[in-house]
Amino acid sequence: MDQKTGFLILGAVVVLALIIISYGYYTSLPGPVTTGGQTAGQNPPGPAPTYAPQGQVVAGFPQKLILDPGATVSNSYSLSYSANNNQYTAVWNSSSSMASLYSTYKNYFQNNGWTITNDFVSIPTVRGIAGKSGTNVASVVITAQNKGSQVTISYLAQ
Repeated sequence: MDQKTGFLILGAVVVLALIIISYGYYTSLPGPVTTGGQTAGQNPPGPAPTYAPQGQVVAGFPQKLILDPGATVSNSYSLSYSANNNQYTAVWNSSSSMASLYSTYKNYFQNNGWTITNDFVSIPTVRGIAGKSGTNVASVVITAQNKGSQVTISYLAQ
């Protein structure tokens, strides 16, 4: 055997050894990390959302909570936790200012039998208000946009 052939055989053996070592290393790695029975990267267990068609609010969402007649709905969905426990959410855009919409919702809650349970005004570009009426709960988050506001309302019917 000449020197060239010897180097080729030695190189092939080294490459084969590296492949075997690599395979052994990668197959010995632990599987996905789980916490509390949940594999990392998976959605948490819970109800699957039911989405409304584009531009519409999902059935069950109280239309009277959209206080801007010029609102453009961008997203709406519901979550059913049980037969008597459902969450309805709508996201919509308005040409009205954040401050104006916040004032409108605060007045609406105060004048329509809602108890205000949380009032959030500490961030300059976000306002939030939450209220309770009987067993129902609503939260309103208003975010200032370049032209107008985006409003997210979640309503929990119990």
